[in-house]
Amino acid sequence: MTRQQQELDAFRQWLTLAEDRISRMADMGSSKSDLERYKQLLGQFEEDLKQQSPLTAASNFVVVVDDNSENGMCSR
Repeated sequence: MTRQQQELDAFRQWLTLAEDRISRMADMGSSKSDLERYKQLLGQFEEDLKQQSPLTAASNFVVVVDDNSENGMCSR
């Protein structure tokens, strides 16, 4: 389970950074140069999303629940 937790932590950190990037994009102006920069940033963000998606697909994660354990999670 340690590897899954590491992957979840890394994904959570990536999401936080992605949220920061998106919020900064929202603060951009509406001039032609701002819009060109916005388009460039969106393209970079799209590439980052494509790279991240295969690594964090929900199908890669398995959670084992043990009703007999103290916290409900199996320690295997």
